[in-house]
Amino acid sequence: LERLPANIKTAIVKYVTRVYGGFHNDEIFSFILPMDLIKLNLSGSTVTGKTLEAIGGTCKLLQTLRLSGAVYKFTEKDLLELIPKLQKLEVLQISKCDAVSDNLLMYVAEHCPAINMIDVSGCKNITDESFEYFSKTNIERLNLANTNITDNFLQNLGKSEFAKSIEEINITDCNITDRGLSFLQWDKMKYIGFSGC
Repeated sequence: LERLPANIKTAIVKYVTRVYGGFHNDEIFSFILPMDLIKLNLSGSTVTGKTLEAIGGTCKLLQTLRLSGAVYKFTEKDLLELIPKLQKLEVLQISKCDAVSDNLLMYVAEHCPAINMIDVSGCKNITDESFEYFSKTNIERLNLANTNITDNFLQNLGKSEFAKSIEEINITDCNITDRGLSFLQWDKMKYIGFSGC
């Protein structure tokens, strides 16, 4: 498997994730990863610390990483060790994961200058503190649905330069009131999701 051309490896990765619902064997996964992979969707896969280590060790050009819907078998430490290796990352989607916290967003802000979309919906360890890290990025699309942000996050957002880059924000099912919603720049955003607030 290691000797296969990169285009064949990429085709196998896409096929396994689409047809078989993902990878569930770290050894095969690590052999099949092509170095020039730009997009990786592991939704439905079993993602372990070894999976993340393989991604970080091989996929230096990765721009999109989607892990939502995966079976998470990794720690916060595993995730934090991965992020500095993905300096070209533009899109990160990882939802309903206990290993995701404000620390992850700090690492993304520090190591992923091209990041423009983050989806951490359902990650209960995301709090108002995360605003400090988001504000250091050029994120255009932000999904914080069902996290532990409050009106304070939106108040800080409304006062910041960072608000100018945000085109879409989803804060559905967060502890947000009308007061918090009043801080958003409604006329400048293309989408604001706020049901359940």
